[in-house]
Amino acid sequence: MLLYLTKISISLILTYLLYKWILEDLKIHRFKRFYLLFSMIFSLILPLISIPNHSLDLVFDSKISEINEIIITPSAIRETTQSSPFLTLQTLLYLVYFAGFSIAFFKFCNGIYDLDKLRKKGQSVQKHQYHFVLLPFVKTPFTFGKYVYLPQDTAIDFSDTIIRHELVHVNQQHTIDILLAELLKCMFWFHPMFYLFKNSIALNHEFLADNQIIRNQSEADNYLQLLLHQTYQQNEMSLSSSFNFNLTKKRFIMISKNNNPLKNALSIVFAFAGLFLAGMISVNAQERKTIDTQTKEKVYEAVDQQAEYVGGMAAFQKYFISNFRTNEVTEGKNIGKRTMIIVQFIIEKDGSVNDINILKSELSEQGNQNIISIMENCPKWIPAKHHDEVVRSQFTLPITIQVQDDVKKDA
Repeated sequence: MLLYLTKISISLILTYLLYKWILEDLKIHRFKRFYLLFSMIFSLILPLISIPNHSLDLVFDSKISEINEIIITPSAIRETTQSSPFLTLQTLLYLVYFAGFSIAFFKFCNGIYDLDKLRKKGQSVQKHQYHFVLLPFVKTPFTFGKYVYLPQDTAIDFSDTIIRHELVHVNQQHTIDILLAELLKCMFWFHPMFYLFKNSIALNHEFLADNQIIRNQSEADNYLQLLLHQTYQQNEMSLSSSFNFNLTKKRFIMISKNNNPLKNALSIVFAFAGLFLAGMISVNAQERKTIDTQTKEKVYEAVDQQAEYVGGMAAFQKYFISNFRTNEVTEGKNIGKRTMIIVQFIIEKDGSVNDINILKSELSEQGNQNIISIMENCPKWIPAKHHDEVVRSQFTLPITIQVQDDVKKDA
């Protein structure tokens, strides 16, 4: 999980910096809308793409480093669980994450509920295909979904600049972008980049709406006066699109800018190049452990002094069994079976576990990922030595899942 968060962080930071430095101040708002949404989704999906690395220079020998077989049975798991503390660091981190997610998701749902309550309290008016909600305690208009919320005494006039502004949000379905960004904020409540992306998405929505209703310089001057007049009347809601969006200074600057098609085209090219670069850097980070300088060194299967787990192999087996998901052993489909899994991995010169491959397995994909996760989070080993030098070494780990005997005993 830590590696995944590192990958998405790299991609999010690079794509966001590119947006701030090159795109934000340009009048290519439709492209910027696509860029911001795509960057978030791209950053979440890209780390899941695995690119195999075949550049390892293996030194083969008739002697293979093989760890003593680990036999996983329900009784072995019970024994390990009984001697293991209930509140491990991993469990604590999961509890903190789910607590934060629950709070963030509750606030998200509560925001939608509050908007729905406002809609029900107000006077609903439908004019043409548009839906308006008139409310006595609303000072400035805002939009959520297909509804435009207006002050009670507002005359619904489609020539009114503010109403036209809000209808752009409705027509372009900006609420979908906001809801997506808010959901990602709930899932990654601890990650600041999703908050920055959401703010940029909301600001760009205002750029889109401003640009849509200004046709000439005269309208631009009048619009700036109106925007200035509305600046101090704040009643924004986090899930809504509002004419009174608080980054008014940036909107002033954007409205006053001249459009430069050549600069826009070059910036779009740079943006795509930047996305490609961010993808390459993220993939390289994904494979960092096998692409760094260590990969240029030999990987030994036969060494003078094998790598050792701190505390000995009994401690390693205890660690492995205590982290193995019990349902992979006790599912009904496994009863009566003796399943063999063979895992191969490399102990790096710093003792970290790397290049984990499952050579043989009859488990589900989820079970295989569980084993890989256990090895990825394994504490560092004491690295191997060959000719008095610390070297990289390859291990083969046989695992046997045996259920039948224990099931009979429990019966």
